[in-house]
Amino acid sequence: MRYQVSRGLRVVVLVPLIAFLSAAGSATAGYAAPAAGPVTVTSAFTYVPLLDNMPVTPAKGEQYKLVLTTGTFTMTKGDMRRVTDQLDIRIPSGHGSEDNNQLTCFEQGNTNPAGQISTGVNTNDSHAYQWNVSLLLVAPATGNYFCQIQTYASDKDPSYAMTVLAPAPGQTAYGTWLEVSSSSEPGAGTWSWELGTCNPDGTGTCQYIGVPGGPAAIDMFTSPWTARDDATTIDAVATFMITSCYGGTSSCPDADSGDGIFGIGAAEGEAWLDVNQLYPDGSVCQVNQAYSEESTDGQVMLTERYDISNSQHHRPLYFHLSAPVSQLCGGSRRFAVDLHIGWTAGNPVKIDGGDINAINSVRETTTTVPDVTGLTHAQAGAAIAAAGLTTGAPDDYVTSTIPPGTVLGQDSPAGTTEPDGSPVQLTVSLGHATVPDVIRDRPAAAVQAIKNAGLTAVTLPPISNCADPGTVQYQDPAGGAQAPPGSQVDIRVTACTR
Repeated sequence: MRYQVSRGLRVVVLVPLIAFLSAAGSATAGYAAPAAGPVTVTSAFTYVPLLDNMPVTPAKGEQYKLVLTTGTFTMTKGDMRRVTDQLDIRIPSGHGSEDNNQLTCFEQGNTNPAGQISTGVNTNDSHAYQWNVSLLLVAPATGNYFCQIQTYASDKDPSYAMTVLAPAPGQTAYGTWLEVSSSSEPGAGTWSWELGTCNPDGTGTCQYIGVPGGPAAIDMFTSPWTARDDATTIDAVATFMITSCYGGTSSCPDADSGDGIFGIGAAEGEAWLDVNQLYPDGSVCQVNQAYSEESTDGQVMLTERYDISNSQHHRPLYFHLSAPVSQLCGGSRRFAVDLHIGWTAGNPVKIDGGDINAINSVRETTTTVPDVTGLTHAQAGAAIAAAGLTTGAPDDYVTSTIPPGTVLGQDSPAGTTEPDGSPVQLTVSLGHATVPDVIRDRPAAAVQAIKNAGLTAVTLPPISNCADPGTVQYQDPAGGAQAPPGSQVDIRVTACTR
């Protein structure tokens, strides 16, 4: 799996997703370091690879063939495990087949799926193609569960055979595999497309972008998700299917585009996943963004842009994002999750649907942030270190009427539960000095007055002016301003050169 963390949030059209579940640097010199390091728990996964390449021949009626299955694992009712697969295929040249990747989980003894997600592609010519799907399996009852990759190949030529590729030993970037959380993922969240059912033939409720008079992009916001108090890293996955609506296709009866709106025999656009951490007021504190994976001729890359040729027709989108949980967002661990899919040219695009899930992937033992406001900087640092936290974040020094070195504020707030070793940023008073008014004073007197105020005078080149020569005619900051002690005050003296 490849992941990316990058830039900012852009919003076009808002479409909600329904939440099935949601949950809630070094120490400064002289301060005592925490006595022991934190206890870290990282999400572990059971990896099940396909052992040998497998041929899959066309089947009537889109009959699925079992590719790979996990062993059984026990779940208690309400437990949550992330399940992700990768299907890596190769098709022979001269064919244009439809191939599907379906991930299904069952409770042992129950033929009704406990969780299921699927995507498909139309492929042509000889190349390797791989794609992933992911779901958060929530146990409806206590029992034993297992998960499977299922696929089918559809082609008019009965001699056609798709080959499902096994990974090389130790390889996860390529090849076919299943991955299941080794234990429950506490506090995980999952969201699914809410806008009704969009069927493969275009019936039901479908969302289009790029149709004349309709939106060119869509932003699918989930309900906010809150990482756990002990989380230091979160991990999010989104899997969505989109379809190119070229002329004559039965998949998009409401968006038939002829030969493409701009004469392009393809759909073109851009897509990304944002999982941004928020301040308590809902504004963005930390931006986390990932692009979709693209597979071409066996090569996989991250790309903001996508294109869907008429021969491909369907395009699975897969996003994987891992990001740190900042302890410097005012005590908030709320995240805004947004999947953006935009259209830029060519055929309209149908949004078929998909899922997003997020887990607390790294967790550590926690402590409580002490209240250090009103303490001296040294006292605050000692209290923070004693609580098992650090003052590694750069402190914010501000001018204040409060005595210099006094802590005016802190981020994270007092009483917040934080992972051990987390930084606490302090706002510290510099005190203040009042800038004297030295306009029209003689230079020596002006410099002395500025020095007496606890500031530093800097004499700039003189002003050529014969009115009241030899006196200060310019100063910055102006008289009466409040400034940090020791800060600079510029003055300029007039000099008559005639």
